[in-house]
Amino acid sequence: MSTAISVFRIVQAVVTITGLVWVLTGAIDFFGGRNNNDSMRQEKGSNGMVNGAAVGIIGAAVCQAIITALNGISM
Repeated sequence: MSTAISVFRIVQAVVTITGLVWVLTGAIDFFGGRNNNDSMRQEKGSNGMVNGAAVGIIGAAVCQAIITALNGISM
Protein backbone atom coordinates (compact mmCIF):
# COMPACT_ATOMS: atom_id res chain seq x y z
CA MET A 1 0.00 0.00 0.00
CA SER A 2 2.85 2.36 0.76
CA THR A 3 4.13 1.96 -2.81
CA ALA A 4 0.80 3.09 -4.24
CA ILE A 5 0.73 6.07 -1.87
CA SER A 6 4.27 7.02 -2.92
CA VAL A 7 3.32 6.81 -6.59
CA PHE A 8 0.32 9.09 -6.06
CA ARG A 9 2.47 11.56 -4.11
CA ILE A 10 4.85 11.72 -7.08
CA VAL A 11 1.92 12.16 -9.49
CA GLN A 12 0.57 14.91 -7.22
CA ALA A 13 3.89 16.75 -7.31
CA VAL A 14 4.20 16.42 -11.09
CA VAL A 15 0.64 17.68 -11.69
CA THR A 16 1.14 20.62 -9.32
CA ILE A 17 4.45 21.58 -10.93
CA THR A 18 2.92 21.30 -14.40
CA GLY A 19 0.09 23.62 -13.39
CA LEU A 20 2.50 26.14 -11.90
CA VAL A 21 4.67 26.12 -15.04
CA TRP A 22 1.53 26.70 -17.09
CA VAL A 23 0.68 29.68 -14.86
CA LEU A 24 4.20 31.04 -15.34
CA THR A 25 4.13 30.75 -19.13
CA GLY A 26 0.67 32.31 -19.15
CA ALA A 27 1.96 35.25 -17.12
CA ILE A 28 4.85 35.71 -19.52
CA ASP A 29 2.44 35.74 -22.47
CA PHE A 30 0.06 38.11 -20.69
CA PHE A 31 2.68 40.68 -19.78
CA GLY A 32 4.37 40.37 -23.18
CA GLY A 33 1.06 41.09 -24.85
CA ARG A 34 0.40 43.97 -22.50
CA ASN A 35 3.73 45.58 -23.30
CA ASN A 36 3.10 45.28 -27.06
CA ASN A 37 -0.65 46.12 -26.97
CA ASP A 38 -1.44 42.64 -28.34
CA SER A 39 -4.89 41.81 -26.98
CA MET A 40 -4.87 38.29 -28.43
CA ARG A 41 -1.64 37.44 -26.59
CA GLN A 42 -3.04 38.96 -23.39
CA GLU A 43 -6.15 36.80 -23.71
CA LYS A 44 -4.04 33.70 -24.36
CA GLY A 45 -1.88 34.50 -21.34
CA SER A 46 -4.80 35.07 -18.99
CA ASN A 47 -6.42 31.82 -20.15
CA GLY A 48 -3.13 30.02 -19.56
CA MET A 49 -2.87 31.39 -16.03
CA VAL A 50 -6.43 30.40 -15.15
CA ASN A 51 -6.17 26.96 -16.74
CA GLY A 52 -2.79 26.28 -15.14
CA ALA A 53 -4.08 27.24 -11.71
CA ALA A 54 -7.11 25.01 -12.19
CA VAL A 55 -4.98 22.05 -13.27
CA GLY A 56 -2.61 22.53 -10.34
CA ILE A 57 -5.30 22.92 -7.69
CA ILE A 58 -7.77 20.32 -8.94
CA GLY A 59 -5.06 17.77 -9.77
CA ALA A 60 -3.40 18.15 -6.38
CA ALA A 61 -6.77 17.88 -4.59
CA VAL A 62 -7.77 14.73 -6.49
CA CYS A 63 -4.42 13.07 -5.79
CA GLN A 64 -4.70 14.02 -2.11
CA ALA A 65 -8.20 12.49 -1.97
CA ILE A 66 -6.84 9.27 -3.47
CA ILE A 67 -3.97 9.22 -0.95
CA THR A 68 -6.41 9.77 1.92
CA ALA A 69 -8.65 6.96 0.66
CA LEU A 70 -5.68 4.62 0.35
CA ASN A 71 -4.60 5.48 3.89
CA GLY A 72 -8.12 4.62 5.07
CA ILE A 73 -7.89 1.07 3.75
CA SER A 74 -6.81 -1.31 6.46
CA MET A 75 -5.78 -4.88 5.90
